[in-house]
Amino acid sequence: MRSAIDRSSRAGAIATALLVITAGSGAAHAQRPGMGWVLKPSPDGTIQTLYWDLFKQTEIWMRLEPHGASGGPAPLYVILSTIVDGQKLRKPVDSFDWQAQGNPRLIVSRTSFVLTLDRRDVIDLATGAWPFTALASNNCDLNCPEIGAVAHLPVAVARRIAAARRVDGDVLGLPVTFTPDQIAAINRYIARVTLSEDDDSRRSRNAP
Repeated sequence: MRSAIDRSSRAGAIATALLVITAGSGAAHAQRPGMGWVLKPSPDGTIQTLYWDLFKQTEIWMRLEPHGASGGPAPLYVILSTIVDGQKLRKPVDSFDWQAQGNPRLIVSRTSFVLTLDRRDVIDLATGAWPFTALASNNCDLNCPEIGAVAHLPVAVARRIAAARRVDGDVLGLPVTFTPDQIAAINRYIARVTLSEDDDSRRSRNAP
């Protein structure tokens, strides 16, 4: 299933959301699919759903806060999201967005989005055979700085990431590490948007 809005519209939706974050503009004028993670803040690794009645679309997302080199949260988020037509997800998706978003204090030196699985398998989300868009702030007149990036990854690639025991990365120019709980959360998100079971649910169902 394709995402309910095309690549350029998706990037526009995200850029609109970033305007609300960086400029504090009137959210009522900017609310649209792609902004769920902004309008409805959620704890790390929690799957959220929002139906946009005006657009007749449903947004499903999850926000992650990977750890930085110091061991604490890095000054950025990774948001997994998909948008589908109607009030609920009725068919499995075959791809969804991975968005890297710096917090308002982060000066993004480059829009890198590289994940290393188990210290050996490298996936560069910026150069793969899928759509990738660098995101710039709207809160300026010319030469707006880049503040994030979004890749529209196939589910097959997402499953490779979620199958790793360790996931490190170079995201927006910063070294990051995803915790085991966050990797498990990625598995749950994939299960949610593909209408399947994650490994934890399967083990629970098969337990004596």
